[in-house]
Amino acid sequence: MARPFTELQPRDGETVLHCRHIAKTGDISHCHFWHFPDPVPFARIAEDGSNESGHASWLIACDECFRTSGGDSLAIQIGGHSRWRGDDPAIREPEDKPS
Repeated sequence: MARPFTELQPRDGETVLHCRHIAKTGDISHCHFWHFPDPVPFARIAEDGSNESGHASWLIACDECFRTSGGDSLAIQIGGHSRWRGDDPAIREPEDKPS
């Protein structure tokens, strides 16, 4: 049986930061999400050498980056950012959520 979706979900147009693996594959299945109630500023140099900056409401990391960081969002190596498209739910309750 599928786990229920969480109440809080990314919304169309919100900026999301993502780990380097998601930047390469675009695959967000089996990922870990962090929400920032107050969007956080970011600045980075893109692979093409251009400067990128803005504010993001979400961070998404693959399972490998989640485990490497010990679940610490501040330790995730950011690979890029994008705009969330659509309002379909994507985040499910964790498997180990206490009842």
